[in-house]
Amino acid sequence: MFIGPNKEEIYGEYIPSFYGKKTDYFKTLQIVDYLKKHMDVRIVYPYREMLDAKKEVKEDLYYSADTHWNQIGGYVGASCLLKELGIETKPLKDLTITKKDHHIGDLSKILGLVDEFKSKDYNYLLSGYSSNKVKTKQYSEFEVFSYSTQNADPRKIYIWQDSFTEAMAPYIAANFNESYMRHFNTYSYEDLEKQDSDIVVYEVVERNIDQLGCFSFK
Repeated sequence: MFIGPNKEEIYGEYIPSFYGKKTDYFKTLQIVDYLKKHMDVRIVYPYREMLDAKKEVKEDLYYSADTHWNQIGGYVGASCLLKELGIETKPLKDLTITKKDHHIGDLSKILGLVDEFKSKDYNYLLSGYSSNKVKTKQYSEFEVFSYSTQNADPRKIYIWQDSFTEAMAPYIAANFNESYMRHFNTYSYEDLEKQDSDIVVYEVVERNIDQLGCFSFK
């Protein structure tokens, strides 16, 4: 199980003070500790790693006018997931980070402020994280991201994913010979069985963690 941290947990200093002081042992930490104690499912919640990464680089890890993390935050999350699966990745500080085009965020669209925010956020290109050759077999938003890679981990990974997997996808794909990431909107148990994967990951963003109470792969 992989839980993508909310932006406000990592950049809580921007939350107005009238909301009150944030507790050190908030809901998600309580849930993660409970699940680790009572289940044998392996859980990754890269909250502390994101706070550490925030100090390492001058760039933001999340878009300012979007609820999602960017490609830098996605690398940190992917590295934590890969580490849990026995795959070491390069430190973020050893990668080359390049600004690309501007990013139009979901928050700016919701607020009707695209013009005001369109120059605030950038997409980034990270290079140097892998020398493996990755082939994109399918890339369809809200459906499937599927890749094959040479000279990587021989296991096949399947990810039940929401939108937070998109920024992690390139880094995960570079480390497995076969990777298949199915969006929850088009998921079916038959599809999971058909893929016959060695590793199955349930990825959910923190703000939707309440759905754990009723989730089932079937």
